[in-house]
Amino acid sequence: EAFGNCFDKASELMARCGLNRMYFNWLCIYLGAALITVSGYNFEMKKNPVNGIFLKNKKSGEIVSLYIKQKFHKSGNVFMSAGFSDEEGSFEVELIETEEEYIGCPIGKNGLCENTSKTYKKAEWEKILSPGDYAISFHIPKNADLSPGNLDKIFADGIEKIKSYYKDKNVRCIICGSWLLSPELWEFLPEKSNIVAFGKRFTLIPVKCGGRDVFSFVFPPGIKDYNDLPENTSLERGLKKHYLEGKFIHEFYGAFEI
Repeated sequence: EAFGNCFDKASELMARCGLNRMYFNWLCIYLGAALITVSGYNFEMKKNPVNGIFLKNKKSGEIVSLYIKQKFHKSGNVFMSAGFSDEEGSFEVELIETEEEYIGCPIGKNGLCENTSKTYKKAEWEKILSPGDYAISFHIPKNADLSPGNLDKIFADGIEKIKSYYKDKNVRCIICGSWLLSPELWEFLPEKSNIVAFGKRFTLIPVKCGGRDVFSFVFPPGIKDYNDLPENTSLERGLKKHYLEGKFIHEFYGAFEI
């Protein structure tokens, strides 16, 4: 079933029979028996791939993310991501950890890195996710129901099921990497949108990307001119306008504590 699904989706995307690299890699995860499926949603026990940490305030529960080392465009996006290659105003960040505190530039609620260093005292903040730590990776199927009530149940069932298989792993977070987490979507989607609500579950951290993942999931394959993109939904209309203006929807990683 997994091979058939991957083959069909890749063939639809390429407008010819075959497997592209994305779906071949996805199939390899299936073959490694690393995925656990709950009501059509996939969960995977995975090491955090992002070179950043997530800190939680012991009193308020607030979570912040900080890169350990990274170069940023002046906008706060990761340098050399799509649309952010000019050097002027770019800056580099590096996390400093002492016995008593973490010092670094946090990622704001808008997913952009702040060019101002802040101090997080270990007496007040605890680290809940580091690079290489195991976390539960959540994979979003195409045309997924992202309504809050449905996701609450999916996450609860998925966490329970995957923990029953990995009793030796002391995981604290769910992670996800997707264009669906992009705050750039919040610019044109209504505040009550399920996509917006989904993205706001996570503490975000930007990653270097080409900014074209939406074309693998939203629009029909083979469209080369943005003017020819369909406008059947508010999402399609917003994305079309966004790309016609020369902008991109970037992919983000996010985490929340379980």
